[in-house]
Amino acid sequence: MPTSRRSFLKASAVAGGAAALGGIPSLASAAERLGAVERARKPLNLLILGGTGFTGPAQVNYALARGHKVTLLNRNRRRPDFLKGQVDLLVGDLNEDVSALKDKKFDVVIDNPTTAPA
Repeated sequence: MPTSRRSFLKASAVAGGAAALGGIPSLASAAERLGAVERARKPLNLLILGGTGFTGPAQVNYALARGHKVTLLNRNRRRPDFLKGQVDLLVGDLNEDVSALKDKKFDVVIDNPTTAPA
């Protein structure tokens, strides 16, 4: 059964809640909490803005478990070695410098505003 956007968001929320209650889950523990994670039929190239705090780690872990290619764009201040070698890490700031995104293309972009939701 294919995973819908709704089930992805639900699984991310569950994993994010688990992270808030007990630290950031590893890929294995996140998969255990969610049950078996079905591989995507067509892996996507995802860009997650931020991705190292709040629900970001749960989303990254879930996307990797589904077989997607994940790129993070953040200021590289919090957890600079987060999943090093498993994700592409780009350094930038949406308010100042997004040059790291030049000539890059993504199937999906996820932006979870946490500090300035407006």
